[in-house]
Amino acid sequence: QFCRNTGIKPSQVCIDPGFDKLSESPDLAAACHQHGIKFAGPREAAMKIAGDKAVMKELANQCLSQQELMIRQSL
Repeated sequence: QFCRNTGIKPSQVCIDPGFDKLSESPDLAAACHQHGIKFAGPREAAMKIAGDKAVMKELANQCLSQQELMIRQSL
């Protein structure tokens, strides 16, 4: 509605959610993307993954395994 009232194009707007609950809202990121508004933060999918502890733990284990492999290969 802000864009309609001011005549500013959505592509000229960037939302910075700050450090509040909005900064962790995948819904806000999705809404911005849907309306062509730039969102100064991670994408919706990244926020959903980060909010799932089991997925994050598996991702961390994969990263550690890759680091260990690279260290072993360099020796």
